[in-house]
Amino acid sequence: MKNRRHKRKESYSVLFVSNIDRRNRRFRIARSTLRLLFVLFFTILAAAGWLSYQALTQIQHESGLQQQLREQQLAEERLVSEWEDEKDNWTQEKQALEEELAAVRSDLDLREQELQAIADAEREAAEAAEREAAEALVPTLYPSSGVGVITSTFSNEHPYTSFTVESGTDVIAAGNGTVRSINSDDTYRYMIEIVHESGYTTYYLYRQNAELKVEEGAQVNKGDSLFTITSEGTELDYGVLFGEEWIDPLSIMDTKG
Repeated sequence: MKNRRHKRKESYSVLFVSNIDRRNRRFRIARSTLRLLFVLFFTILAAAGWLSYQALTQIQHESGLQQQLREQQLAEERLVSEWEDEKDNWTQEKQALEEELAAVRSDLDLREQELQAIADAEREAAEAAEREAAEALVPTLYPSSGVGVITSTFSNEHPYTSFTVESGTDVIAAGNGTVRSINSDDTYRYMIEIVHESGYTTYYLYRQNAELKVEEGAQVNKGDSLFTITSEGTELDYGVLFGEEWIDPLSIMDTKG
């Protein structure tokens, strides 16, 4: 038989010495155990490194998310600020438009008032013209351009009013109308009949010579001369017919002016 050599196992000793009582303790650690401790140590280091890496990655990811959130928040704040600015601009534009609209409405109201005033003035002028035209058709004037004295008043037997007339004065139309006839007879040298659209008919009767100024069919206005008196100390017979009824000429002159 061969002699077997006893193979001794390699080990390491760790000596711990106290700094107080100088006692020491020695621990023996087998090489395999030491290797196992080194492996375990490096494994722990690797695990710690891996966990640190994961934690750092997570922190970076969260930091990135937070940065994105901050950027998004800033973008939203800028957008809100832009919206607020735009809202303010819209508000200012709206206010400016409202002021402009108010000014336009004020101008329109003023223009409408001016137009209404013009329309009222035109209407009043038209109404006044109509009244004047209607009044002009009513024989309200004294039938002579001069001053005369009434020598005979109106009555059923004598449906005329007689006035003295002086030489050089004119016998005038008492209202607007149309000269329907110019006649004469044994009593009157001039018999002028004027028809007025208001329903009146006036008669101007004169016995002496005169200077005739109108002719049959002529349109005469209130105050136009019919003939001029050329004789002294004469009188004019003046009659007014309304419809089919003779009326007192003085009543027309009294009520109409």
